[in-house]
Amino acid sequence: MTNKGKKWYKIRPRDGIFLLGIFFYVIVFFLPWSYDVMILNVSLVAWGAYLLHVLVPAVGILLIISEKDISSRKPEHMEAGISKDK
Repeated sequence: MTNKGKKWYKIRPRDGIFLLGIFFYVIVFFLPWSYDVMILNVSLVAWGAYLLHVLVPAVGILLIISEKDISSRKPEHMEAGISKDK
């Protein structure tokens, strides 16, 4: 089966885990049970939204930086797509 007719692309496992983590976070913090919970006179929904606003970009930036560090360690023949056998 070819990917010619498909509109989807394969996502890297760590990016997929990151997206699943975001969805899980949203489901846990924004369910109706969290509306009545108050911490320092602020709703748990507001705390969850603020933490999501801060954590997601920070974790995303860390993932990008670590990905660049990993790709910078690759040998030259791997980056150019040249096999050592040739």
